[in-house]
Order: sequence, then C-alpha cells, then structure tokens
Amino acid sequence: MKDNKGSRIKRLFEELVEHLGAQGAAEDAARKAVEQVVVIFGKLASRRRRRAIVS
Repeated sequence: MKDNKGSRIKRLFEELVEHLGAQGAAEDAARKAVEQVVVIFGKLASRRRRRAIVS
C-alpha cells in the first residue's frame, strides 16, 4: 500500500503541474504551488488512515 500512495501522489503532482502549465503558469511557480498541495494531500490521507485504524 505504501508504494501505491507514493505513486498516486507523484501522479497527482505531475497532473497538477501540467494543468497549471496549460493555464499559463510558469513551471517553477506551478511546481512550488503543487508541492504545497501535495504535502497537504499527504497529511489528509494520513489522518484518514489513522481514523480508519482506530475505528
């Protein structure tokens, strides 16, 4: 499961960078913004897993 999480987050990262680039964002700016989103996404996913284990 851990490998799947890593690949999902990598795929999310690349898709968001591509989307922002298509909208006209500079690649460096898009990557910085997406890095922040991915960190938040990872934290949310971790919290959900912990709740599922406790329940």
